[in-house]
Amino acid sequence: MADKPLRPDILLKHCSGKQFIIDTKWKNYSYDSISSQDLRQIYVYADYWDAVGVCCFIHMQTL
Repeated sequence: MADKPLRPDILLKHCSGKQFIIDTKWKNYSYDSISSQDLRQIYVYADYWDAVGVCCFIHMQTL
């Protein structure tokens, strides 16, 4: 993974060579939803790493 400049939070690699991206978000979302910028970031990771799937874990703060 050292030769790739874009690094997701978690990259799972199967012995078959398939990869799965997990991104984590630790933000206080003001509209109770993920931002379009965060979705773009996940898409870029998936495309760049040629992942077969992605997942996003969101930690939402309660006020």
